[in-house]
Amino acid sequence: MAYWEGAAQGQTLDKRILFGTVDGRLIALNAETGKPAPDFGNSGYVDLRTGGADKWRQEPSWGARVTSPPVVFQDLAIIGWGLPEYPAKGPSGVVRAFNVRTGKLVWTFHTVPHPGEPGNETWAGDSWKDRMGVNVWSMMSVDEKRGMVFLPIGSPSYDFYGGDRKGQNLFANSLVALNAATGKLVWYYQMVHHDLWDYDLPAQPLLITVRQNGRSVPAVAQITKMGFIFVLNRVTGKPLFPVEERPVPESNVPGEATWPTQPMPLKPPALARQSLTRDEITRVSPESQRYCTELFDKLTNKGVYTPAGLEPTLMFPGYHGGGNWSSGSFDPATGYLSVSYTH
Repeated sequence: MAYWEGAAQGQTLDKRILFGTVDGRLIALNAETGKPAPDFGNSGYVDLRTGGADKWRQEPSWGARVTSPPVVFQDLAIIGWGLPEYPAKGPSGVVRAFNVRTGKLVWTFHTVPHPGEPGNETWAGDSWKDRMGVNVWSMMSVDEKRGMVFLPIGSPSYDFYGGDRKGQNLFANSLVALNAATGKLVWYYQMVHHDLWDYDLPAQPLLITVRQNGRSVPAVAQITKMGFIFVLNRVTGKPLFPVEERPVPESNVPGEATWPTQPMPLKPPALARQSLTRDEITRVSPESQRYCTELFDKLTNKGVYTPAGLEPTLMFPGYHGGGNWSSGSFDPATGYLSVSYTH
């Protein structure tokens, strides 16, 4: 849930609690009484499907699940939503800002850019159209001083096959910074190109300060399922530490067009294991070791970005992470970043 307060008529303090629901509504309650705010939207709620999933209203599970609380900036409630990871076509992951007093829509950001918007050229042909996914299901962060909101954006659908969406596929798998008041793009940094692994950005961006070359630099740290941590300048989106675009394995699935490289930060070191060897297979019992070894020997794995193919594939660390929605915490006194991760 999110909390907002501001002056109402007669200079009394208006206090509201805002939250989303699994049936696609943004609800505003009076924080003191718990009753719906009558002047917000439709007597206390806004139907998020309107303007976001109009074509798919007959399917109650599509475009309807709000999985994280909105963030508040001034008099705006900024919210994304959760979407299924298949099929390929359906509602896209728009992020919108609503006036916390009236429920009126103030701005919309298309996470799958429309024609004429930056990034649309990264989708072959009209593959951008009705593309499901590319949504913000995790938590956003707000820099109130700079008036910026940071969006950790998820994978495009279908998330293990991209033959029908050739290209880099912006703004999927990207950390995007917007002007929180207007929804205008400030910068973006894509952390997985043409995702084939469900490596969406699952964690809330961490707003931190980094000491570099004797200066305090405002930064944002993004934890990923791959185990990498990307540390970017919060104002410009530029990496504070070297990132290399390295070649990755090519898919052997007919029609697929794997992006040839993926960004890999050199610092800080990966927070999770990124490989599994035969020697690390379970030794709980001879039977389990034999079974797992035989299975392991049948699998293909060429690193973190091994795409699913025509033969059994080992994905490691896999789509559960690495890092996930639990994000992390930063201690400014010590400079330590603490993270909960799966492997």
